[in-house]
Amino acid sequence: ACIISAKTQNSYLDSLKRSLSDAKEDSTRILLLSEISLYSVLSNPDTSSHLAREVIRLAQQINYPRGKAYCERSLGFFFWSIGDYTTAIKLAFSGMPYAEASKDLELQSWLNSLLENAYRDNGDYSEAIKYNQKNRVVSQELHQSIDAKADAMMAVSYYGMNKLDSAQYYIRFSLQKGGIEDGWTCMVMGEIQAKMNHKDSAFYYYNLSIPKFLVENNFKDLTNNYLNL
Repeated sequence: ACIISAKTQNSYLDSLKRSLSDAKEDSTRILLLSEISLYSVLSNPDTSSHLAREVIRLAQQINYPRGKAYCERSLGFFFWSIGDYTTAIKLAFSGMPYAEASKDLELQSWLNSLLENAYRDNGDYSEAIKYNQKNRVVSQELHQSIDAKADAMMAVSYYGMNKLDSAQYYIRFSLQKGGIEDGWTCMVMGEIQAKMNHKDSAFYYYNLSIPKFLVENNFKDLTNNYLNL
């Protein structure tokens, strides 16, 4: 599970909104709204947060624990996006008992990703790697291949630990799997190349990521990328 689907995020949001206009059941609307909140985190964080909080209240009113868990996941990603990693981690752990008891592997995948993101950005790279590895097991149970984003996220944690050979190993796998089309993955490759003092290569990947971030409406990472330049 990953929060950004580089080329399809905007069209996916449009599709969710069309489905919402046709939805009749409260439970269906709650799940659709939780997805809209999630996929708005980086482009429209205020809307994402407001929507998640409102829908959590609705899920509680109709006693719909699945909807509540998915909305708390979305709210967790909002808190991660603004740097409140402690709250993001608390929300992930809050939803995990339901995800495990109900054997909801998709939710487990999202919560593992949230924990990986929050621990990594808080500097706890060992914990981040642990949840990346947990997600690889979940992917196997879902009969899914390890995607490009998972390898890129692993690369970032090794980069943070200054294990640059391991970081480069995983980021190259990511790029081969299609990560070259993703702005964040290109930026990560740029950061690794810069730390290895490969300046021309770093500059190439930093610049490659800029138009991709604009298409994705990923202003958070676009700002970080400009700071790298």
